[in-house]
Amino acid sequence: MQMGTRAGCALVLGFTSIITNGITSQAMTFEQIGHDFVGGLGFINGNVRAAIAENGDVIFAGTSTPTGAAMLFVGDGVNPLSTINYVAAGYDNIAAPQIDAAGNVAFVGTRNAAPNDFRGVYRTDTTGSSYSTVFEAESTFDPNPKPPQSRLAMSGNGTIVFSNVVNGTGTIWRAPAGGPASALLSDGTFYNNQAFDVNDSGTAAVQMEYTDPNNGLSRGILVFDTTGENLYSIETTVERVSVGVQPKLAINNLGQVAFALNNDITINYFDPPLPGGGAPAGSQMLTKGIYIATPSAFGTPFTYTQIADTTGAFESFNEIRFNDNGTVVFEATFEVSPGNTEFGLFTGGDPVNDLLVRTGVNTVINGQNNFFSIIRLGDLNHQDQLTFQTSDFNTTDQIVWRVNNVPEPGTVPLFLMGAAGFLSRKRSLLTKG
Repeated sequence: MQMGTRAGCALVLGFTSIITNGITSQAMTFEQIGHDFVGGLGFINGNVRAAIAENGDVIFAGTSTPTGAAMLFVGDGVNPLSTINYVAAGYDNIAAPQIDAAGNVAFVGTRNAAPNDFRGVYRTDTTGSSYSTVFEAESTFDPNPKPPQSRLAMSGNGTIVFSNVVNGTGTIWRAPAGGPASALLSDGTFYNNQAFDVNDSGTAAVQMEYTDPNNGLSRGILVFDTTGENLYSIETTVERVSVGVQPKLAINNLGQVAFALNNDITINYFDPPLPGGGAPAGSQMLTKGIYIATPSAFGTPFTYTQIADTTGAFESFNEIRFNDNGTVVFEATFEVSPGNTEFGLFTGGDPVNDLLVRTGVNTVINGQNNFFSIIRLGDLNHQDQLTFQTSDFNTTDQIVWRVNNVPEPGTVPLFLMGAAGFLSRKRSLLTKG
C-alpha cells in the first residue's frame, strides 16, 4: 500500500451515512482482510479471486511466511487469519475456493497420487483438518470422465455447481452442502460452457453453447432447475446468439439473472418456438451493457432492465456479481479523457455516482493513501458485503478488501475529490454521444 503522496487529485471514499428518499442507511466501510507480509501472510495469489460467505468470512489464496508454502487463508476482519494447508494434505494447483457460513470450503485442485495425479472438486473446512472428494478424474491423456474446469460456484447455503464439459462432451454437476454430486444435464443438445452461477434452491444459470432448432449452433444464458432438462423445459435470458457472444452472469435467490454484455445482439423468436421451422414472432434487441433479467421459457421474450450502457464513459464490462437485495457490482473500463481508459468496480450506470473503486487515481481509505494499478472483483453476499483484490506498481503490495454495506445503484455517496477538475471532467464525459 502506498503511504506517500502522488501528483494529481485524490479520491476520498465516503464513510458517512447514505440518505435516500429521506431514509438513512448504514455507511459503506472498507476493511483489509489480507495484506502481503502482514499477519503470517506472504504473497496473495492474484490469480485466485477472493470469495465471501454469508457471515462475512473471506477466503483467498496465498503463501505463508516464512516458509512460502501455498495455502488458503480465511479471515473475518477481527481475528487472526486461519490457514488451510492443502499442500501438506496432498493437493496443489487450486482454483476457485468457495466458503459458506458454516465453514464448509470447496475448491478445484489437483490431488497428488501415484501413478497418476487427479484433478477434481474437493471439500474441507476452515482448519483443513480433513478432506473429501466431490468429483475427480485422472490427469492422463484423454481421460474419461474429463477433469473439472477451473470454475466453481457456491450459493449462500453451500450448494455447489461445477462442470467437466470439454469440447462438447461432459456435464454440469450440482451438489448440496456436504452431499454427493449429481449430473444436472443429460441432454446432448448442450455443449461447451463458460460462466455459471447457482442459488440456494440449486437453480443454475449457465452461459453455454447449444443446438437451437431455429438458429443452429448458438450460445445463451440457460437456466436449469432439475436433472435432465431440455429445451422444452428450461428458461433463458439470452438465447440464439453467436458463440462469440460470451456474457458474464450471476443469479440470485429470486431467480433473477444479472449479466454483462459486450456486444449488441438481436434475439429472434418464432411461433411455435419448438421444434423449429415456426413463423417469425418478433425479436428483442439488446445493446452492450449491464442487465438484470427475469428468465422466461425457452423461445419466448424475457423481461429485463438495463442498468449500464456505453452511451457515456463506460467502454466495456467484465465480471458481475448480484444479490437478493438487487445490488449489482461489476467490473468495467471507462474513459477518463480522450484515448485514456481506466478500470473500476461499479454498482450502477453512472461512472461517477456509482463508483466503488478505480485505478489510476489516489484513493484515501481509512485515512491512508492508496494507488491501485490492478483491481479484481471477488464475491458479493446477500448481506451487501463485497470482496476485491488490489495491487499497485509502486510497492507491489497486494490487498484483499471487504466492503460492508455496498449500496444499490444510484446511492453511492459522492466521493470527495482532492481536485474538483477531475469530477467536472468525469461528469462531462457522461454526456458524450
